[in-house]
Amino acid sequence: MTAYLVRRYFSTHTQGFFYALDAYGNILFSCVTLELPYRDNAPQVSAIPEGCYTVQARQSDKFAWHYHILDVPGREWILFHPGTYTSQLRGCIIPGAKFKDLNADGIPDITVTRATLDKMLAALGTRFALHILSAPAPGGTLPEVVVKG
Repeated sequence: MTAYLVRRYFSTHTQGFFYALDAYGNILFSCVTLELPYRDNAPQVSAIPEGCYTVQARQSDKFAWHYHILDVPGREWILFHPGTYTSQLRGCIIPGAKFKDLNADGIPDITVTRATLDKMLAALGTRFALHILSAPAPGGTLPEVVVKG
């Protein structure tokens, strides 16, 4: 199973569109994501670098079932987990249904995160490959990894 996270970077946060494809290129699952801004992969304050990662399902008391992104350079315990605000993040990724400024601080928040993560777990199973990349500039082309699938 292969999934893609296409990001848009802002000074206060990172917004993403996550989607997973089956062997025929059909979309099995999609959602939006919220992360910290990218700050050179600094632990606790930055989104992780673009690249290819293996993602494994795991269970904890804090987040119940969620995903662990493995082998992130210079980082540990980067997760897909439920949440709402960037203030709840230390480098992880929150999947959700849509963006909305719930606390009126000018930074988008994310909604329906536990249910979205549960759907993600049901659709993607226990392990998948994740490709993280930048959204193309307006009028630009998609990176080769997306075009080739």
